[in-house]
Amino acid sequence: MLCVGVTPASEILCELREFYEAHNYNGTVEPDDVVFVAMEGSIIVGAVRLCEEEGVYVLRGMQVLEGRQRQGIGRRILILVSNHIRKKECWCISGGRDIEGLRRLYGNIGFRPINEEGAPYHLHARIRIYRKAHAAQGDDKQNEMLVHLPQL
Repeated sequence: MLCVGVTPASEILCELREFYEAHNYNGTVEPDDVVFVAMEGSIIVGAVRLCEEEGVYVLRGMQVLEGRQRQGIGRRILILVSNHIRKKECWCISGGRDIEGLRRLYGNIGFRPINEEGAPYHLHARIRIYRKAHAAQGDDKQNEMLVHLPQL
C-alpha cells in the first residue's frame, strides 16, 4: 500500500541518499531538508525535498521510480507539498523531456513558469549551469524556472 507523508530528511537520510543515487540525482541531501515521500513498506517510490536556500524556499529533487511514473504518485506528493507551502513563496527548477507535462503537474499546485531573470540570483545561475550541461551532453532535457506565490 502506498503511503505519502512528510518527514525531516534526518529520519530517512541513508534511504533517501540511496534512492537519489539510484536515479542519478547529484543534488545533496541535508539532514534539515523537509522531505515529502511516497513509500510502499520501507521502499521509497517517490520523493521531493523542500530546502531553504539563500533565504528562499526551493523544491528540489522530485523523483518517482521509473516503473511507477504516470500513476499519480508525483501528483499525490505535490498535493502534500501544496498544503505545506500554501502561505510561502517557493521556487523550483523543473526539468525533463516532457516540459508540458511537468508544467501541468506543477501547475496543479500553483507553480507558474517565470522568466529566470526574475528568480533569485543563485537559482538563475543554477538553471544556466543545468542548460549548459545538457547542451554539452547533447541531451534534449529542458529546464524551466517555476515559482509558487503565496495564497492569501
